[in-house]
Amino acid sequence: MTAAPPTEPPNWTPAEIAAWRPRERLTPSQWAERHRRLSRKQSGYAAGPWRNANAPYLAGIMDLAAAPHVRELVIMKAAQVGASEALRNVIGYLLEREADPILCVLPNETDGRRIMNTRVKPLIQDTPILRELQTAAARDVQTAFIQLSNGGSIRLGWSGSAASLASDPMRVVILDEVDKYSDWAGEASPIELARLRTQTYRHSKVIANSTPTTRVGYVANLYDDCEIKLFYHVPCPHCARFIRLVFAQVRWEKTTEDRRRNAADIASGKAAAWYECQHCRGRTDDRQKAAAVRAGVWATEAVAAGADFADRAARAGTNAVVIDDWLSGTRVAMHVSALYPLWITWAAGAAAFLRAQENPDSLAAFVNGWLGEPFEQRVARPEAEVFTAKARRGGPRGIVPAWAQALLCTVDVQLDRLICVVRAGRGRR
Repeated sequence: MTAAPPTEPPNWTPAEIAAWRPRERLTPSQWAERHRRLSRKQSGYAAGPWRNANAPYLAGIMDLAAAPHVRELVIMKAAQVGASEALRNVIGYLLEREADPILCVLPNETDGRRIMNTRVKPLIQDTPILRELQTAAARDVQTAFIQLSNGGSIRLGWSGSAASLASDPMRVVILDEVDKYSDWAGEASPIELARLRTQTYRHSKVIANSTPTTRVGYVANLYDDCEIKLFYHVPCPHCARFIRLVFAQVRWEKTTEDRRRNAADIASGKAAAWYECQHCRGRTDDRQKAAAVRAGVWATEAVAAGADFADRAARAGTNAVVIDDWLSGTRVAMHVSALYPLWITWAAGAAAFLRAQENPDSLAAFVNGWLGEPFEQRVARPEAEVFTAKARRGGPRGIVPAWAQALLCTVDVQLDRLICVVRAGRGRR
């Protein structure tokens, strides 16, 4: 005799229903908007719920950082554009969604412990979905190591200490501010040692992020080694063509020959600054900038130059990455200058450029911190022929040239002789 089939459906509890329900798929940028909370200490500009609209270009960085087809991601960027905070969103996403071990490498132990205490721990404590994963065990929440109940963990490492990098295998390694890393004798570079931690994982990922210094710095070399280089392209408010923002197109009113005074006029609003489109020469002011940046997409320059790019950008969606036919294991580089943040005006960039002309150190700081590019100092070397031509003999000795209007004789007194030089020049020279 067989049992009669049940006449009523099982009475599942809400907890049981939630346990069986498939997890909603989220990208890191979607996860950040839904779950991330920023305290006033973490972000004076935009405290509260994370909003991708405040820094639209960061959405593509976050999503590419977790993309399965990208093995290495290099972010070469200007200072204070939000990239490090975006990577902390990626850390939160990976801890909650994938529960894999993460190694975060900072320039030194002091910086590392400070970042863990002031940035990473608040990330977990201020984000409800991560806070729920904290355990009560003291050993699971340390300055250099945090373990969550779902198995996710983050460990601190720093350059200059082989021991801090020679830890357990890690699926994800995040290298922050790599151009501040130090080497040590008898060991491989801190970047190579960190890479070794990922070898046992088939789908491992290495993410490097830094403001550059020089062409031989770590991030410039990592950037150059990448097969794919992505730039953020925004639609011109006037011709609608997508353009990459470059400082050469920033324009400003010239009020005086004195650069510092001109910079002061621009910074105070007495002189206007704007962006001139590379295609239509349309003038985009700061009021139009936000809408353009929020409608931007990431792409290589070759893809962005295609006739169908506007259609491809529309299909990808705003702030997304227009992906070409990339191979698995691809190394991808992304570049961000200070022209993209909505809190930085064209005028601020123009004034900084004018002030930077005073000396090479200031110019290097502008190139690194504003343009997000490595600084290369070029020294002009005149050809030998220039000096040879200037050293040729003139007319006969003792004859004043017909064009000379004055003669000047100078005498240099030596121990055993007098050296006299007679110069002739036009006018008062």
